[in-house]
Amino acid sequence: MQTIFITGASSGMGKASAKLFQSKGWNVIATMRSPEKETELTQLENVTILPLILLLISPRLVFAIYRYLARYYFHL
Repeated sequence: MQTIFITGASSGMGKASAKLFQSKGWNVIATMRSPEKETELTQLENVTILPLILLLISPRLVFAIYRYLARYYFHL
């Protein structure tokens, strides 16, 4: 089973992408600022919600996220 990491999954393109990939059988790791407000994605199988606010313009933060995902979710 393939896994995808999606940022901004609480609404818009991020949420639509999370639902699309989940419906195709992928594992979805989704981030959002307020996961406690999310009800739709939390009901779906194979969706993991991470309560992270991500500023992807920071190379240091992107690398830290990569290390975290590699350690706990992927074997990169």
